[in-house]
Amino acid sequence: MSGYMSEIFPRAMPAGFSRCAERYGLPLEGMRMAVIGHFLYVQIVPIGAPIDAKGPPPKWLFKLVLKLHPGLRKRMRRCVEVLAERTWQIEIDEWNSTIRDDLVGRNQALQAVDLAALDNAALFGHLTACRDNLYYALESHHSLTASTAVPLGRYLSKTTAWTGLPDHEVLALLRGSSPSTIGNTADLQRVQAALKQHDEAMGWLKSPDEPAETLQRLLTADGELGEAVRAYLEVIGNRLGTGYDVADRRVVEVPDVFLRGLASGLNRDQSSVDLQPPTQSQVDAVRSRVPAEHQAEFDRLLADANLTHEIRDERIVLGDSWATGLTRRALLEAGRRLTESGQIDQPETLVDAKHEEIGALLSGGSGPSREELAQRHQSRLSSRVENMPAFLGGEPGPPPPDEWLPPA
Repeated sequence: MSGYMSEIFPRAMPAGFSRCAERYGLPLEGMRMAVIGHFLYVQIVPIGAPIDAKGPPPKWLFKLVLKLHPGLRKRMRRCVEVLAERTWQIEIDEWNSTIRDDLVGRNQALQAVDLAALDNAALFGHLTACRDNLYYALESHHSLTASTAVPLGRYLSKTTAWTGLPDHEVLALLRGSSPSTIGNTADLQRVQAALKQHDEAMGWLKSPDEPAETLQRLLTADGELGEAVRAYLEVIGNRLGTGYDVADRRVVEVPDVFLRGLASGLNRDQSSVDLQPPTQSQVDAVRSRVPAEHQAEFDRLLADANLTHEIRDERIVLGDSWATGLTRRALLEAGRRLTESGQIDQPETLVDAKHEEIGALLSGGSGPSREELAQRHQSRLSSRVENMPAFLGGEPGPPPPDEWLPPA
């Protein structure tokens, strides 16, 4: 994990997850995170457990704590309320009515800023706004984890138990419920339609030219094709295309990835099986294996899983992937200026600086030397996960068995 991201992610994700755990009655305080040797370590923190616990206590003690601990008793009551009120439906309504539009609006406003027109002080102010927006997007993302995991988990666990079918056959009934997962958007469909009317451009996609040259041809093409490609890149260009860190590249920085996505979509007809919801006969084939007394519940579980499935990836592409990419854009602009002034070796090294260090460098104050930043950058690039311990403080034991917990 980059130095810059290390200041944000280990705070934002636990904050969001703690909200999620409380809202859904999970028996967890949340998570503890630390970046060590450039890698992220995570500890799940159960309510009432010692911080150094390696596993659950004996069953009798676990049951006693569950019964007597005020925090756990409150969470168990909340679990019952969650199932009764279908909290995921409330969260989906919140996402569709306010949260999604808020995230998109924040990202669009930051993307509209002309960075070249800003002086150094204003650029640092913009970077600060990007950082705060990234924290908000990450916290929002992880506060919604249970809204997809709980309905999906209930549908999957109960349906496989009822039918004896493998997971993949049960999950197949969710096909088509998350268009953002495969990028099946109106903007992309517009580009694909324009390409199909432009034989020369179809040839460009198959040519051995440099991807950057091919993309430039598409962007400057006359008529509908150029307009469609420019509009599509405006939508997705500042989203991350290679990872989840400000050290990872945006779509606009990896034209080969962008072009492969276009080509892949052209080779996949809109009527292909991975884009279409299952037929009623496919649903009935699974439903018929569910005992009659559980078929009404199966219908509800499938409807809930389909309802909430889209938010799983939509919160990424419209939220933190975009917010991270915009933060990277500001970092690279600051890095470009500091490289030109001789304060750092290359723009990319700035992703391993801390936020306030960047402010000091942009203002001409005392910040890390170019040698120190270069060393940090190289240290991260040369780090290998196989050289790190899998666990710190000893390997944890398994979680408590399901049967120790109250029934759902």
